[in-house]
Amino acid sequence: MSLKTLLTGEKKDYDITGVDYRLMFEGSHGTKVLTHLLYEMHFCEEVESPEEVARRNVLVRMLHHAGILTEENLKLLADKLLEVGRLSNKKEEIKKENKHGSL
Repeated sequence: MSLKTLLTGEKKDYDITGVDYRLMFEGSHGTKVLTHLLYEMHFCEEVESPEEVARRNVLVRMLHHAGILTEENLKLLADKLLEVGRLSNKKEEIKKENKHGSL
């Protein structure tokens, strides 16, 4: 509870659920926004400054509220990350084959 709420007695009930957070990232526009946020928050890189850590924590919190980053999903997330790695390696192999084949 915020200090303002404690002092004034004001409380806003936004009735936001995990479904609301998930819907925010669904569809082609949501995927674009999530991709942009992951990039902007340096999600795949180490961050050091307090500002970068704070910004990344906001995104982590949003993904947690959406039911994406949860302990229950760790195995699924690990499997999907490994799948992405395999697909990425496969694409690199195809690029190399095409490059050598066109010589």
